Amino acid sequence: MEPVFERGAKLARKDVILWSLRRADGGGARFGLSVSRKLGPALRRNRLKRLLREAFRLNRTGLDPRADIVAYPRPGCTWDGLAQAEAALMAAAKAAGLLKET
Repeated sequence: MEPVFERGAKLARKDVILWSLRRADGGGARFGLSVSRKLGPALRRNRLKRLLREAFRLNRTGLDPRADIVAYPRPGCTWDGLAQAEAALMAAAKAAGLLKET
């Protein structure tokens, strides 16, 4: 994850910050998480991590296979379910230009 933070592009949205870096090989998109204690107790943080992992898993094929992505949900994030987490992740990925070219 360290190269993504050092050399990658950062995109800040209302409820999530996304860092991304394109690799030379196309072994498939990879995903990492960084979740702060500012988001609340462990129960809330773990729920947000599960939602983001599932949103990535469901949309992995639509992302650039060379992408390394690190998501950081921001304090104040109000996701109640998978649909909201998925919408936020994919909107950030689209804005960062990480969607697969068709």
